[in-house]
Amino acid sequence: MNYGWFNEDTSEQEFSRTVIHEFGHALGCVHEHQSPNAFIDWDRDAVYAEFALQGWSSSDVDNNIFNRYTAAATEESLFDINSIMMYFFPGRLVKSNVGSPVNYVLSVTDKAMINTIYPFQTRNAGSWSTLSDRPWYPPVSLNAKQIDFSPHTQLYSANATWVEFEDAAHEYQTGTFDTQSIHPWKKPQKKNSERIKFKRGVYDDTPNVVVWLSGFDMATGHNWRIKVYADGIDKDGFTIHLDTWADTVLYAAQASWIAYPKENQGVSRITSGSDDTSKYRPWYPAQEKNGRKISFKESLFDKVPKVFAALNYLDFDSAKNMRIKASTPQVTTDGFTWHGDTWEDSLCYGVGVSWIAFG
Repeated sequence: MNYGWFNEDTSEQEFSRTVIHEFGHALGCVHEHQSPNAFIDWDRDAVYAEFALQGWSSSDVDNNIFNRYTAAATEESLFDINSIMMYFFPGRLVKSNVGSPVNYVLSVTDKAMINTIYPFQTRNAGSWSTLSDRPWYPPVSLNAKQIDFSPHTQLYSANATWVEFEDAAHEYQTGTFDTQSIHPWKKPQKKNSERIKFKRGVYDDTPNVVVWLSGFDMATGHNWRIKVYADGIDKDGFTIHLDTWADTVLYAAQASWIAYPKENQGVSRITSGSDDTSKYRPWYPAQEKNGRKISFKESLFDKVPKVFAALNYLDFDSAKNMRIKASTPQVTTDGFTWHGDTWEDSLCYGVGVSWIAFG
């Protein structure tokens, strides 16, 4: 890294430009004018004369200006005159008399190339199943990892997955909503909502919000129906809903949420969405196998992303045990297939998932 010409009179803008450029080298970026795709029609005599004034020899100019890297030696993009790795060259050094601009920030192509070389890393993540600690029978009400059920509930087995975000990653806001914050469990309600406020100043524009179920308490003797969703999203917050319908008695429910900037801002590639069976089949009859293909936007991911999916909607017949597993076993760069499957004699009238993909 070369900062040799800095002094107390150097502008903040020049400090910033040079530091970003030099850190580009630290990340492995070469000078843009030496890219295999940089076909610049130099006025070679003018270039030699210009840099001789700075003490450069002809071999210095050849090595640092004229000589281009081979395609085999680099991971190149199309030539980008707006790259932070592009030197400023006045028009008098080029036969066309069209020089290059002074670039102060990373260009769109810079960000895309750095993202290719250093793919976005997902946060620490993991999964756990009660079956790793005990057999499915007999049922146990208190289970490790804080997957707990009230004593009258019989839990045969359960799985959990999670993703972690550092406290310093302010662009990722997370939280929970519990219906017991707005009414006691003894007074069940079909409609439950709360306005969630983001930390002030985090978002300049409306972010994406992903919500999913994290717990529920419903009466027996009535079918189990629940849905979580978000609306009224703006840069300051959103409204989260935990609702049921028909004759279901919902004593309490909990939901978790993640908010993040619109996809493809910066160098990260993230996308998210939701889907459920009501969008492609009638609720009756019940089905054991559920799910379908979700396609990503074209060319969003050049490597297989990590996809996290969780339940956001359930409709089960209470006459049989509730059994459900959400999964995304088939992920490619183009998309994935989500599953919300049951087994044995369970009757699933509907199921849905919320998902988020990190590339």
